[in-house]
Amino acid sequence: MGERFHIHHTTIQFEKETLGFYISGHPLDFYADQVAAICSADTQSVKERRDGSEATLCGMLSITKELNTRKGERMAFLALEDKEGILEVVSFADTFAPAQPLLVGEEPLVVIGKVQHDEKGSKILAERIMTLDEAQAQSVDAVRIRLQADHLDRDGLTRLRHLLLNHPGDCKAFLHLTVGGKGEAVIALSAKLQVKPSKSFFEEMSEHFGTNCVDASYKSSQQGTG
Repeated sequence: MGERFHIHHTTIQFEKETLGFYISGHPLDFYADQVAAICSADTQSVKERRDGSEATLCGMLSITKELNTRKGERMAFLALEDKEGILEVVSFADTFAPAQPLLVGEEPLVVIGKVQHDEKGSKILAERIMTLDEAQAQSVDAVRIRLQADHLDRDGLTRLRHLLLNHPGDCKAFLHLTVGGKGEAVIALSAKLQVKPSKSFFEEMSEHFGTNCVDASYKSSQQGTG
């Protein structure tokens, strides 16, 4: 980490601690390209995601409350802050234990987890908490596009194809077509239509085909395997 960034980061961290907000910029500004390439949602857009769907967010993560589970293990409620706002993250023992060393640092962290909505608002049930560098080494296994067959005409298919071609990458894409409420057909799209599952990809899909039209599934961690 360069000296210039260290000084800038120290300055804006002091602003946050003393004033409650940033003046000189947000810590995530320095990581903007990485965040855009990794995250599928932010603290605001996640509220529109389907309950139970998986999402990847990045932000400054802090512990708001720690407690013991019935098994005597430590879990925590965390606050994830990005440029759009603050979101609660619930980290159970199996996720919290390996994440604890990361939480004492001052760099942004990536949270992969399940979206949960209730009467109190939206939150993420964390499945993994990692550094940005670790997250870059992880890859999305597939994107699953969910559309109604009777709403998808020739123009819609052309628009979908163009959108996929505009986000080329190495991630497989599957089209889940709901047919008149009778069932679902799953179509594995051509290798030519593999995508880069960036935040802009998810935003454009939502803009053109509606919120909750696409989910990402993630490869399980390879750590600890031979």
